[in-house]
Amino acid sequence: MFSDMVEDGCYFVRRNMPEMIKTVDNNLVCSLLRLLDCHLNKYIEDEDGLKKIPPEAIDALCGQIKQIFCFCFIWSIGATSN
Repeated sequence: MFSDMVEDGCYFVRRNMPEMIKTVDNNLVCSLLRLLDCHLNKYIEDEDGLKKIPPEAIDALCGQIKQIFCFCFIWSIGATSN
């Protein structure tokens, strides 16, 4: 999804959506990655093995990953448009 949508999304923003504050593509992509990191951080086990992620949580994540990506995509790539 990332490789399919990010380049086209940045192109669409540049051509069709006026920005209140000018940005560059790498900043928009960095914002997308930060938002994804925030949403997916709770699914990372720690190095000590104290924090275990139950399989049910991983299964739930697999069912929600597209929605999480779309939310982060809209609020990062499209966030600066008017």
